[in-house]
Amino acid sequence: MDYSIFYQGRPKRDRQRTEPDFFEDLNMNQVVDAIGQYANKEVNIKPYFYQLAESKEELLYRQSAMKMVESPKMTKAFEAFTDLIRKSIRYNRLYEETNGKTLQVNNPQLQGIVSAKYSYDANFSYMCAVLGLNDALKSVAPGLPAADELKKQIASIVNDPTFSSFKADAEAISSRLERMHITINVSGNKLKINDVSDTYVDTAEAVPMKSIFENDIMPSKFEAQAIELLYGTAPDIFNQINDICQKYLNIRRNWIFTLADECQVYVSYAKFIEKLEEKGYHFTYPDLTDLKEVKEKKNDPSKSQFSQFANEKKNNASSPYNLNNPYSAGNKPGFGNLANPYMAAQNPYGGMNSFNGLQNPYAANLSNPYTAQSAGANPYSEAQAAGVNADGENSAPAAQEEEEEEIDTVLFDAHDMLDIALILKNLPLDKKVIANDLYYTGKEKFLIVTGPNQGGKTTFARSVGQLIYFTTMGLKVAASTAVVPCFKGIMTHFSKDESDETGLGKLKEELTRLIPLMQSNNRENFVILNELFTTAATYDAYRMGVNALKHFITNNCMGIYVTHIRELALNGNVKFKLAAAGTEEMGIEPEKIESSGLPDGSIVSAAAMVDPHDENVRTFKIVRHEPATSGFSKTLVQKYHMTLSELMERLKARKKA
Repeated sequence: MDYSIFYQGRPKRDRQRTEPDFFEDLNMNQVVDAIGQYANKEVNIKPYFYQLAESKEELLYRQSAMKMVESPKMTKAFEAFTDLIRKSIRYNRLYEETNGKTLQVNNPQLQGIVSAKYSYDANFSYMCAVLGLNDALKSVAPGLPAADELKKQIASIVNDPTFSSFKADAEAISSRLERMHITINVSGNKLKINDVSDTYVDTAEAVPMKSIFENDIMPSKFEAQAIELLYGTAPDIFNQINDICQKYLNIRRNWIFTLADECQVYVSYAKFIEKLEEKGYHFTYPDLTDLKEVKEKKNDPSKSQFSQFANEKKNNASSPYNLNNPYSAGNKPGFGNLANPYMAAQNPYGGMNSFNGLQNPYAANLSNPYTAQSAGANPYSEAQAAGVNADGENSAPAAQEEEEEEIDTVLFDAHDMLDIALILKNLPLDKKVIANDLYYTGKEKFLIVTGPNQGGKTTFARSVGQLIYFTTMGLKVAASTAVVPCFKGIMTHFSKDESDETGLGKLKEELTRLIPLMQSNNRENFVILNELFTTAATYDAYRMGVNALKHFITNNCMGIYVTHIRELALNGNVKFKLAAAGTEEMGIEPEKIESSGLPDGSIVSAAAMVDPHDENVRTFKIVRHEPATSGFSKTLVQKYHMTLSELMERLKARKKA
């Protein structure tokens, strides 16, 4: 039977063995290379990192395997296990290379002794690996599915009659070999071993040392002569080794060798994150939710996971939703009035959306369940919880007759997320990486992130992608806490430079890469779109962006869209200026009002923050906020060296040339 601690049940041979498409975009190749430095040097763990869990059950199974391996005692035990198994593999390879080769001796009984000893050593290393792991597993408490199953499988080997028989024979041979004392004396052309002598070389020959030990596989003539002399002193031990080779040719189980490789995924990751935790970074096992729905009781906010989460964020001193936070209320970090979206009176969208005249879902009169000031319409308000409606009348039936109404909620939140690739880049510089928070709830599907260049938007998107990746791998994630849906996969589309090799323009190249992502079978994935359609006109980029969002939302995907098109974050009617005023007579439409047609509440706006006192200073914090109204032109001018003084210098240089 095949067994695996990486796959639930039998390992599937058709798993992906090539780098996933999203790896490069998320800088995962850099991260996996760094993890691989902690693995056994003979084991290639990369292909395992290409294979996401295919079900929630398999994901939880991998989590239990990681929890088994991560303790210092078990990490060392699995390292020793892999070392012995790799040693067994090396000996078995030598057995195959020497089997059938002739030894330079006169005694025919010694032909095959070299390959027989290699076979014995391969089996002996295998036996030590299994017994050592069996002993170590006794310290693992029950309750971890991967560990519980592994204990059963290892015990089945240890208790197997053939294994037990080899163990007894090996112990007897080892005991004999340990008691054997060999005395070697070389004088002139004479070789003496344990008082048994023979002529080795003619005195007329000059024998350089390199010819005495010709290679490390087959014995040289000198070594063969020594073996033949030793055989004369203890023939029974040689005969036992020959017999044991033939008797136990098939003692080794194939899945044990696979296990030695698989466990290195967990061993290397445990050692890798241990080093990062020493630097002050957090890693945690994410809680899992189903992507389709999480039920919460509409009339019992105290039992709502998101209600608890919202209260924690509102009371957290570092939260952008706390009024004392510099990014909340009226502190204006470069985006105008950054108001608390849970306080209707301070909400920048107010009661009416100033961009399109549509009512804001956070406005007091739209029954925002998280707005403290909309008690009359808020299903979680104290008044309504007590059964009193807006007119002060008792609107609720008796408690025992109360019918619980349920709403569907997708819950996804993470605190202190980090981009691991950026951490690795900054470690030599002793620079800390800024952490960010994220959450989706209700009908929210896509976070539209806008803001200044180099403000941390792409890093934020990568940190979310990495969090989902390691969740789906069944490993710890770079966050202090996390609740993550079980996505079927990850799809990314990051902007790339125009390539002369493809012969495609940038826009066509982007569309060519986008098409495979928009296949109908790509459902329930997490999608990251980074700076799409940058060469298209704003209106065209908006329409293409909306169509892409519609497709993914329709296919029950969630995601992040990092974009310079602020209109995508306005989920409603958007006005576009297409031409100068007064062009109507020429048949040119000066303005156009577009409606995205996206499902209500499916789009959430977020923005990269800047210092409230200096827009040139990035905070690298991404928070829920209306799209940036400022183009940060000063920063762009400086970035592309287009200040007046720089332009003047270039003009002067051109005149001189």
